[in-house]
Amino acid sequence: MVGDEGRLVGGRYRLVALIGQGGMGRVWRGVDETLNRQVAVKEVLLPDGLPPGDRTQLVRRTLREAEVAAKLGHPGIITVHDVVRDADVPWIVMQYVSGPPPGRARRAGGPAAVAARRRDRGADGRRARARPCRGRGAP
Repeated sequence: MVGDEGRLVGGRYRLVALIGQGGMGRVWRGVDETLNRQVAVKEVLLPDGLPPGDRTQLVRRTLREAEVAAKLGHPGIITVHDVVRDADVPWIVMQYVSGPPPGRARRAGGPAAVAARRRDRGADGRRARARPCRGRGAP
């Protein structure tokens, strides 16, 4: 958790600050000390009390999903750089993208605000088409 700031994961990735947390894990802003670049490091949370066979299966599935994600290349998809195991837990190292959290971006006028403006413009256009034309040649 917050006490993990400064921890070195996989002998290479230094955890700087916790930037997000959910049911599947915690995401840290980190530094790749080998390449001296910022990265996002996802600590995969495995449920406590999971039977060893189920734990092994979950780790394998996580590693397989990371492998598949690493093969994808698209401007809208975060790049997966590496997967390491530290303290028998998988950590997924990804491209770090700076900016406000998605919720804050929406409140500050992000994608939801853009969609609302488009909706409003569409409504204005419909109202304009409903009014009679007063241009040249109109009565």
